[in-house]
Amino acid sequence: MVQKNQLLAPFLMVLVALGIIGTAFGIISNTMNQDSSAPQANTNVDGSQKTPTPAQRSLAQHTGTVLSVAIQPEASLLASGSYDQTVRLWDLNTGKVQRTFNHAGRVNSVTFTPNGRYLITGGGDGDIIIWNTRTDSEEHRFPGRSGRILSLAVNADSSLIASASSNGTIRLWDLEKRREDVTLLESGSPINGLAFSPANPQELVSGDQDGVITLWDVVAKKSVRTYKAGTDRITDVAISPDGKYIASSSYDTNVQIWDLTTGAAEQTLSGHDFVVANITFSADGKTLASSSFDETIKVWDWQQATERCTLRGHSGFVYGLDFNQQGTVLASGGYDGLVKTWPLTDKKVGCLES
Repeated sequence: MVQKNQLLAPFLMVLVALGIIGTAFGIISNTMNQDSSAPQANTNVDGSQKTPTPAQRSLAQHTGTVLSVAIQPEASLLASGSYDQTVRLWDLNTGKVQRTFNHAGRVNSVTFTPNGRYLITGGGDGDIIIWNTRTDSEEHRFPGRSGRILSLAVNADSSLIASASSNGTIRLWDLEKRREDVTLLESGSPINGLAFSPANPQELVSGDQDGVITLWDVVAKKSVRTYKAGTDRITDVAISPDGKYIASSSYDTNVQIWDLTTGAAEQTLSGHDFVVANITFSADGKTLASSSFDETIKVWDWQQATERCTLRGHSGFVYGLDFNQQGTVLASGGYDGLVKTWPLTDKKVGCLES
């Protein structure tokens, strides 16, 4: 054995030497490539930093149903509100929880201000809380006055918060002065959905459990028009980025598209098998997403009334939805307590535009 090992020794030394040389060559080659003018994996051709596309993930930190999600404009924060009485802030790129905020009741609605400075949350305790996203701290709290907060919206110039409650009240809050501005509606059927027009800060839309959609002028402080969707309760409303169309979801399994100015029903998007819980437009207005109690999310080319894809992965009812600013990622929350992120440009997700 000794003689055999002695014979092998020179051969092994040659291999080791070759390995060292190869490693050294690799290091030199990598150094030269890094110093060259060719762009790296995390940069564009012009040398600017690439915006990373978040992966498809299931984020499991909540201990109850996730009722609402929101993605911060021009940033990588994702907020989720849950039945477990918490709000969690996630890093959209890493999927890690950055901060947890607490409510005294389930969190029904979370929304970022369009300027990205604040996160507004509301829930079963009736409180509306303003969180500063730069300091991760509670900056102001509007105490609950009547009923549970079911929906929140912030207008396009980030000056007003609208809140809707279980007793049918709609209130406006001055975000800068931190005070109640006006009560648009004293009482009525519970309001499940609110949306400000991205194109007009004074236009607000509400949808209630009687199946009525109402357009409000928040400056004149009065209703302008109603859109009767039928007998089924409205679960959510959204306004297209150009301010021309309203989308509504309801218990009848369809999504309706309305002309905001004329009140005419323009499109009906059919395909879900159960209640449609939430809807949201992409920032460019080309795409609409809908979540349903049928455990699916559908992504639509709503102008053509065609379905782009169906996303499956939640176990149980699917609730909150939101697109990132680029329209490339959709976030969702569901009964299973999960927050999911769907990169729509990923072939594996199967939602590429045709």
